[in-house]
Amino acid sequence: MADEGCWPAMDLLRSEPMQLVQLIIPFESAYRTISYLGDLGLFQFNDLNAEKSLFQRTYAAQIKGCGEMACKLRFFRDQMIKEGLSPSSTSSAGPYVDLDELEKASQFFHSAQSSAAAQHKESEAHILGEGSVDSPLLLEQEMSTEPLNQMKLGFVSGLVGREKSVAFERILFRATRGNIFLRQLQVVMEDPVIDPVSGDKVEKNVFFVFYSGERADSKILKICDAFGANRYPFTDDLGKQYLMITEVLGKLSELKATIDVGQLHQANLLQTIGYEFEQWNLLTKESPPTYFRTNKFTSAIQEIVDAYGVAKYQEANPGVFTIITFPFLFAVMFGDWGHGICLFLATLYFISREKKLSRQKLGDIMEMTFGGRYVIMMMALFSIYTGLIWKLRLWLQRFNLQGCFYSGIN
Repeated sequence: MADEGCWPAMDLLRSEPMQLVQLIIPFESAYRTISYLGDLGLFQFNDLNAEKSLFQRTYAAQIKGCGEMACKLRFFRDQMIKEGLSPSSTSSAGPYVDLDELEKASQFFHSAQSSAAAQHKESEAHILGEGSVDSPLLLEQEMSTEPLNQMKLGFVSGLVGREKSVAFERILFRATRGNIFLRQLQVVMEDPVIDPVSGDKVEKNVFFVFYSGERADSKILKICDAFGANRYPFTDDLGKQYLMITEVLGKLSELKATIDVGQLHQANLLQTIGYEFEQWNLLTKESPPTYFRTNKFTSAIQEIVDAYGVAKYQEANPGVFTIITFPFLFAVMFGDWGHGICLFLATLYFISREKKLSRQKLGDIMEMTFGGRYVIMMMALFSIYTGLIWKLRLWLQRFNLQGCFYSGIN
């Protein structure tokens, strides 16, 4: 806090004077007051309950609700991406976000989403019947109903992923040693089938497996579960099959009309959410903190760099270049290879015993030296290098290796 009038007015040189204030607000209007002050962008709030955990604070339930609401907003974004929609950049900016209204919208959308998913699942459960009307697979079964009953053959019907169909057939053949009869047909639809478990659109095949024996039945059921196949019961009686086909066709027409209305309603609801999404999804303009992953070799160099200034978020780290430039500049100024050898031997001692010394309590000077052992070692190596170059130059000046090319002028 700075007192007003203490410094002359200097708009660019110094920041604006600040005043520490304390507001006493009724509990009922606290949210709207703080929201309005936050929208102004002229206040910095001090946390007076820093020693308390999140669960001990007054607004712990509201903070938890904000976290849950963030998860629901991510769900809204995923649904809009699936429908090919994007949040509107021209959403209306209200004075504040009403969490209660957002919660009601979320509950309404979840109920609509679950209802649509249930209808899709029911539609997929009956898709086998629709495909059986013109399918030669069932026609063959109808023609051979009596022989099947006499031989007491069982069968399993359902849907399996198209990319798994070849492996599914191979595993069934090996598990039953070829004592099965498998038929598969591709489900020909405008859109892929929606998997009732994952909810994703998947291309599937209709399969019928005919077998005999209870052991084969248990093996086939386990293999179907392992491949994520959706099994649907189908009766052996021919009359019941026709009755089931008629009922399924009627249900499919009803479900198709219901799903079309539901999808239209979902698209309208997602468009409304997309228009308000940017307002609900509050973003901060503060940059994330800077963190560089270091080890025992680069930590001392990074501390030297941070002493002069910390790079911005995801800005190029000058510590990478300082690993070489800092010891080299020191060696240019120092340039003594004899003292460099002494420093190098001392740092070798610290490095060879670093595991033991790291567990001991060292003094201030010794701890600082031990922490920068790798930096000192690099400085010593560069000092030896530059010192040898300097001494070699002085030593070569004593010898006239090529003679003198200077000639006087008469």
